[in-house]
Amino acid sequence: MQPLPTVLAGPIVRRVEKNACHIWFVTSVPSTPTIALKQADNTIDSEQSATCLKVGEKAFIQLVSIHLKSSFKPSSTISYSIVFDSNEEQASWKKREEKLKYKNQSALSFHFAPSPETILHGSCRKPHYDGDDALAQVDTLISQSFTSDSKRPDILLMTGDQIYADDVAGPTLQAIQQVITQLGLFEEPLEGSVVTHSSDLATHVHNFYEREQLLPSVSTNTALSGLFFGAKKKPVFTSVNAQNHLISGAEVLAMYFLVWSSELWEDVSFNADEIDTVHRDNFKKEQGVIEHFVTSLPSIQRALAHIPTYMIFDDHDVTDDWNLTRGWEEEVYANPFSKRMIGNALTGYLLCQGWGNAPEKCAPLIKRANDMLAINTGDARDTFIDTLFEFEDWIIESIPRHKSKYLIPVLVDGALSRDQTSHRG
Repeated sequence: MQPLPTVLAGPIVRRVEKNACHIWFVTSVPSTPTIALKQADNTIDSEQSATCLKVGEKAFIQLVSIHLKSSFKPSSTISYSIVFDSNEEQASWKKREEKLKYKNQSALSFHFAPSPETILHGSCRKPHYDGDDALAQVDTLISQSFTSDSKRPDILLMTGDQIYADDVAGPTLQAIQQVITQLGLFEEPLEGSVVTHSSDLATHVHNFYEREQLLPSVSTNTALSGLFFGAKKKPVFTSVNAQNHLISGAEVLAMYFLVWSSELWEDVSFNADEIDTVHRDNFKKEQGVIEHFVTSLPSIQRALAHIPTYMIFDDHDVTDDWNLTRGWEEEVYANPFSKRMIGNALTGYLLCQGWGNAPEKCAPLIKRANDMLAINTGDARDTFIDTLFEFEDWIIESIPRHKSKYLIPVLVDGALSRDQTSHRG
């Protein structure tokens, strides 16, 4: 196994305003780098603040915020450099950085437009859809702007499911559990489940394709089976693909890391022998699809390092029919196990999506998340999840107004997206 790179996922350019920008990434070390900005080869006078959350022994989610003492020049390209204090960490980063640069590019960059004209719109992205990943088209458009007179995209809006927590391929789940081990992602006790701790999931006989049998044995068990795993009688839940439904917070975070970065896939090895013979053919079929998905990740990683990106959750980021009816809510939130599953998925959304949309608005939640992770008990997680459920200000505000002439839907449900299934969005 190769040594872990300094940067495991990212950098992803998130919210950009006239006098500030925010860059998200995941590192294998707690070191926060210095990020310097330049505009027209001139260093921009700025101040940096950063928050680093330890989510595993070798996993740190970071958001670096750079605040300008003036403002970005309108309709301009901003280059940025990332520098770690440690020579070893910097050497690892520089090796990865070279793979993120476009032809004739000396530094990573993004475009600032106070009134964006070229807006890329992305929707749902399912890794095990058997086809090309349409998000790679963003990389193509940015690349063309370096080699031709084509206009560089201003921002990317992702308004669909960025992960499918409720519809996971067997090989992806296998990769997720290898990443949990490799990074030492924090596990958790599970109240009300036949599996009392998330660290036991990977070795459980029903881990792959049979997770409906891991539901808690309580009076609502039959209803919960329908809600989460597509039993024949399912009064309010419609998913029929949830046999590998993500359960733990560690599983959710590992999936985010794997859909946005190629680094961690380098040490993943698929093993069909771990799968029950009943499901083995399906696993092998899905393996080929996932291996194809991974080939496009370097392009996606490069694109996201070069364009301000905003994201909002959809149902599959958490689970199908999430909060669709009052009956659904009463059934799911009354049970500690299913409530934890929903809370873990929403926590993953906060740390990997929502935070970068509105760093100041999410700051109180991030502080509570940091406190929870430092304690990492079941009670601490449940208390944090209750706080998270009470938060209602997820809407993305104050994205600069655009001129609709250049709105480009590069990823559309049922057309160019990896998710070719019907979707209510």
